[in-house]
Amino acid sequence: MGRPVLINTRVGGGSSTEIMFGEATLEPTMMHPRGSATVFPAPTVVGIANGVAFFDDVDTTATGPTPEWVYRLRVRDARTGAGWTRFVGVPAGGTVLNFNDMPVYNEVPASERPALVDLVSVAESAAEDARVAREDADQAAQSAASAAALVGAPAGDAIRAVVNSDVGTLASDLRVNLDSTYAALPPVNATDRWFAKYGNRIVLPTHQPISTDGQVVHPSVIRVQGGWGGYKYWMAYTPYESGNDAYEDPCVVASNDGTHWELPAGIPFPLDDGPGGAKYNSDTNLAIANGVLYCFWRYLDTTATGAEEMLYFRSSTDGVNWTPKQLAHVSAIGTLRILAPSFEYFNGKWHLWGVDLNQANRPLVYRTADELGGAWSTPVNCNIPVEDNYSPWHVTVKRVGDQFVGLMNDTMLGGNGGRSANLYVISSADGIDWDRSTKPVIPRIGPEHNDMYAATFDVTPDGIDIWYSAIARNPSAWHIFRAKATRQGLGTPYAATSGYGEVDTVAANGGKSQLVIDFPAGLFSGNPIVTATSANGRCTIGLEATPTKDQAIINVFNWTTGGATTPRVFWQAIQQNA
Repeated sequence: MGRPVLINTRVGGGSSTEIMFGEATLEPTMMHPRGSATVFPAPTVVGIANGVAFFDDVDTTATGPTPEWVYRLRVRDARTGAGWTRFVGVPAGGTVLNFNDMPVYNEVPASERPALVDLVSVAESAAEDARVAREDADQAAQSAASAAALVGAPAGDAIRAVVNSDVGTLASDLRVNLDSTYAALPPVNATDRWFAKYGNRIVLPTHQPISTDGQVVHPSVIRVQGGWGGYKYWMAYTPYESGNDAYEDPCVVASNDGTHWELPAGIPFPLDDGPGGAKYNSDTNLAIANGVLYCFWRYLDTTATGAEEMLYFRSSTDGVNWTPKQLAHVSAIGTLRILAPSFEYFNGKWHLWGVDLNQANRPLVYRTADELGGAWSTPVNCNIPVEDNYSPWHVTVKRVGDQFVGLMNDTMLGGNGGRSANLYVISSADGIDWDRSTKPVIPRIGPEHNDMYAATFDVTPDGIDIWYSAIARNPSAWHIFRAKATRQGLGTPYAATSGYGEVDTVAANGGKSQLVIDFPAGLFSGNPIVTATSANGRCTIGLEATPTKDQAIINVFNWTTGGATTPRVFWQAIQQNA
């Protein structure tokens, strides 16, 4: 087990080195002994949000000079590519190491160059920095050209001018392909301890406003082992700039790594364009059947008396050419209102789950049909655990091997997710009776985002790949994040949250201020370990008392001359498994 390291990337005071959003890389500069072997550890890359990057497990060593290991820390801005590099030391220890407390060098120090250890030379380091600078310049030039191409161009053409790719061949039977992928995986039991760190934000295009990195929600992702249509991943989502439902239209993109997404050449963008207001789209969902990719979405038309709730779909055999939209399901607002529809096709039938807004407790309902647009079975209310005064809100279900697996965003009764929403893993043998993880799988509030919304997933041999929508901080905007949930063993971090806050001005020469932190309800079952640092060098940090599962109080002291005006405090709380 290594040491957690918290990096404050806002070191420039407003200059090009003040990085608010981007990525940080911690790269070893030498080989190190590990047991009986000598290894060169791989670089670790994490996202930066609000000027903070957190590495949760950085290797240290028990022998040698201090600092025992020297790393090259690279920080890059997501928008401009600008950044900075430092050589830093990571002494052994178990507490969170803050950037201000790390030894910093202009180059790998001579004292850190023991015999028979292969170092990266300063010359090599300079050459590498020059190469990175050239790549950053090329990327900035390409981004500028892409932005210029957007002006005055139609949405689909403008985005495709930036992101374009060849389309490959079609898998013969996509459903069989997916079933064979899942069949070899171990069962997913929601009652296992599942936990994921905050996700990294991904970039997605929007048609309205035209942007290569717009505000989006409602992700739905399918991974195809071996690829389909030239890609391994397909995603549907809806743009949601400033909460405007006129933009909330189904869009489809593709990827080969699940992180970098693009528009295949020729694909309609969006698949449908609703006017908003009384008639708007929402809630995309991807499904596959007999070698065909289906994109479903929800359409509410409050003027269509008795048939207001409509679930539409378009389908494709290559990911580029799509059929005209068709009705898969229709119902009256006063009878059945299916929110967040989730479709799956297996055993010759279509299966549909969705949250019924027409019932007071907003249950998850389930029904089947032989064909889309045909007769659907009587809705059955599913049994799924929720907290008191909560209900399901957005639920995604997939057939994984011989079971059903899903993610559930809940909400307070009468609410609409967001600030009150938690994300849980769910599983079922029959699609009706469900188990739910006892803890949220991802903390909903922290330095990366305020709120959580709809989510999607893919089951892999080492856990659950999750894409979820949330409101990012600074600026406040809807985006999609990617995280990896794993089963947690004894002694590993099971629940965690983090954030930052400003305190009142701290007077010089012994002044004190406090930051009160209220943890998300139910996140911790016991007292967490709380660590914190200040972005102001005049201030030192302490705890008022032992944190409880509900709250921590951080003291901010100033022992220097000159007051600290509203200093910002970064904190993290982690509860270990029992």
